[in-house]
Amino acid sequence: MKGKKDLTFPCDCLSGNPRCEESWVRVAKGGMFKDGTKEQILNELHRSPQTIAQYAKNHDLSQPTVHRHLSDLLKHGLIREVATSEKDYVAEKYYQPNFPVITKDDQALFEEGILALATELAGTITRSLPLLKETSEHSDAIRKGWKFEEIAQYLVFMAQREARQKLEAENILATELKSAGLDYLFWATE
Repeated sequence: MKGKKDLTFPCDCLSGNPRCEESWVRVAKGGMFKDGTKEQILNELHRSPQTIAQYAKNHDLSQPTVHRHLSDLLKHGLIREVATSEKDYVAEKYYQPNFPVITKDDQALFEEGILALATELAGTITRSLPLLKETSEHSDAIRKGWKFEEIAQYLVFMAQREARQKLEAENILATELKSAGLDYLFWATE
């Protein structure tokens, strides 16, 4: 149908559309964490880098099973080799997550700055509400009976996305983990 407009959802992980703008979408769409095993492996490797043999022994799994999971995580760039040791002339590789993990201590360290930024953003949004409300009166959503408060989440989300893209264009925010050899960026928290 000519002129057909497809829906776009707030998170690319909800869509079959291949645009994948959000970092974790590639992982989510790839089904990497569907049964929890790879997520458990990432958690363990974050706590302490391990070899395939160590992880298999510590979790009563076969080495081929662990190897398969680690190979998938390596393929998607979620883990990296951090050290190698030789045991009986066999090289053993140690693995850890291949992305920044913001620890509880770091979260506490950043909290004051994050709260100040959140307060400033909330103030900016509040000051923009009259213009957004006035503009929204001419929107299809309002004509179809939705209230401004019900579409405000979209407005704030899009403003946040646009701000992030502007900061990325100015090289203030990274768009990829170059140090990890990845062409996309993500992180995790403890």
